[in-house]
Amino acid sequence: MQLTARTKQMLWQQLLKVPGLLLLLLQDESAQTELLECSSPSIQSVEEAETLGVCMIAPEGLRDCCLGIYDLKFCDAHLSKDQRDILERLARARFTPLKP
Repeated sequence: MQLTARTKQMLWQQLLKVPGLLLLLLQDESAQTELLECSSPSIQSVEEAETLGVCMIAPEGLRDCCLGIYDLKFCDAHLSKDQRDILERLARARFTPLKP
């Protein structure tokens, strides 16, 4: 689905309001990253953020909800690390566009 520039900007502005969202900027080809504030003026435009290569990392609770795990702390079922890794890989595969 192709998004217009205006739609992408509106979605970006809403994402910047998500509590606990981490924004990382990869420094060159090194493994160093810089943590950015959502209020940073340099990333208020979606085009600038894309140019800089900003990566988003969702808070643990939001990632759990996207994986279909709701209120895990209130139930007696616990996921092993392997089970959680599998769920995260499946979630990534669902949202990763196929390359032509």
